[in-house]
Amino acid sequence: MHFLQMAAQARAAAEPHAVTYVDFLTVTLTAVCAILTALAIIIAVAAIWGYSGIKKETTRTVQEAAKRALEAKLDEYPDAKEMFDLFHDMRTLHERQKLLSSQLVARSPANRSANSASKKADEATKGKDSLAKDYPGKGK
Repeated sequence: MHFLQMAAQARAAAEPHAVTYVDFLTVTLTAVCAILTALAIIIAVAAIWGYSGIKKETTRTVQEAAKRALEAKLDEYPDAKEMFDLFHDMRTLHERQKLLSSQLVARSPANRSANSASKKADEATKGKDSLAKDYPGKGK
C-alpha cells in the first residue's frame, strides 16, 4: 500500500497542474476568510480596549460630578464648630427661657392678698398643680 501512495505522488508531481477557476475561487475565498477573521479579532480587541477606556472615563467623570455636588450641598450648611456654637447658644437661651417662664408663671406666697376674691381664686386653683406645667403648648 505504501508503494501505491508513492506512485500516486510521483505521477501527480510529473503531470503539469493547471489552475482551474474552482481552484482559484477556493484559494481566494480562503484568503478573504482569513483576512476577515484577522479583522474581526482586531475589531474585538479595539472594542474591549475602547469599552474599558469609556468605562474608566465615565466613572471618573461621575465621581468628579458627585464630589462637586456634595461639596456644593455641604457648603449650604455651617461648619461643625459653628453648629456647636449655635447649639450651645440655643441651650443657653432655652435654660434662660425656662428660668424666666418658671419665674413668671409660678406664684410666690408673699404676693397673696388677703381679700376674699383672691382667696376664692386660690381655692379654685388648688386642684391644679401649677400653670407652669400646662403653659407650653396648652390648647394645641
